[in-house]
Amino acid sequence: METPLNPQEERWTVSGPIRPVPPEERIQELELNTHATVADAAPLGLAAFAATTFTIGSAEAGWSTIVSGGASTAVTTAFIATVPMLIIFGGIAQFIAAMWSFRKGSTFWATFLGVFGALYATLGLGLFLVGSTGIAVTITTPDVAAGVAVAMFAFIGAYLTWAAMGESSVMVWVTGLLSVSLALLAAAFFIGAGAFLVVWAAGYAAIASALVGFYASAAIVINSTLQREVLPY
Repeated sequence: METPLNPQEERWTVSGPIRPVPPEERIQELELNTHATVADAAPLGLAAFAATTFTIGSAEAGWSTIVSGGASTAVTTAFIATVPMLIIFGGIAQFIAAMWSFRKGSTFWATFLGVFGALYATLGLGLFLVGSTGIAVTITTPDVAAGVAVAMFAFIGAYLTWAAMGESSVMVWVTGLLSVSLALLAAAFFIGAGAFLVVWAAGYAAIASALVGFYASAAIVINSTLQREVLPY
C-alpha cells in the first residue's frame, strides 16, 4: 500500500481529533478560551441525573409505588411527583446540560448527559401514558422488547464506564453502578414473573449510582466555586 504524498495529520483533544493540526500555541489558546468563558454544565446534569436515578431506584427497591393498577388508583401522589421530575429535571435539564457540554468541548459529558437525559424523558412520558390509562407497572411475563431496550442503555453505560477512566474515578463508579442496575433490570424483563429480587437489586444499584452522582455534582460545583479542591474528584 502506497504512502500518500500529503498524509492527513491530526491532533486528539477532549473534543475529538483536529485536522489539519494548527500550531500548539493556537490549540492551547482555544482550549483556554473555552474553559474560561463557558461554565461547566456537568454539576447541573449530574444533579438532575442523581435525583431522578435515586427516585426510580427507590421505586424499584420497593420503597414506593409510582403507578398502581386500576383506573381509580392509577394516579397516585408518587406518580404526580415523579413524572414531572423525570421529564423536566431528568430529561430536559440533563439534555440542556448535554448541549452546553458540547459547547464546552467535553465529548464524555455531552454523551453521558444526552443519552440518559433522553432515557429519563422517555421513561417519564411512558409513565404518564401508563398512568392515564390505569395500567399496572409490573413485570408479570417476559417482555423481550423492553428487555432489549433497557439492555441497549446498559451497553451504552458500559462503554461510558470505560471512557470515564479518562474523566475521574468517581465517574467510573457512577456509570459502572448504573450499568449494573440497567443490566439487572433488563434481565428482569427477560425473566418475567419471579424477578422481584432482580428488580430489587437493580433498584439498590441505581440508588448507589445516584449517591455517588450527588457527590460528584457537589465536588465539581464546590471545587469550582471555591477555586480549590475541597472534595476529591
